[in-house]
Amino acid sequence: MSYKKFEESLDILKIVSRATNDEVKQQYKKLSRKYHPDMQDGDIEKFKEINEAYKVVQYYINNFRFSLDEEEFRKQNPIYSSDWYYWFMLKYRTYLHDQTFEQALVLLLPLH
Repeated sequence: MSYKKFEESLDILKIVSRATNDEVKQQYKKLSRKYHPDMQDGDIEKFKEINEAYKVVQYYINNFRFSLDEEEFRKQNPIYSSDWYYWFMLKYRTYLHDQTFEQALVLLLPLH
């Protein structure tokens, strides 16, 4: 698989540079429903193109070797980085403006 084909697949699926596997799947389902041949505005060629693009992206996701070093971990999980408080407040300040910091943590952090 060439990078060009991978990049074209991302464009077909309208995926930004960073997306989770679940986000890719949701986008695929949305587009495949829209262009399914049984739908009123369905297009068999576009539907086939979407399916092929999804296969290419899934192949990449399932077979790519991810960096497991600390730097990559912190990029992927900003809450665990040294500036997690800044990230937290930036992302949730409007949603949690009436909450105390402790209440916000209880609401937003998953319990393990």
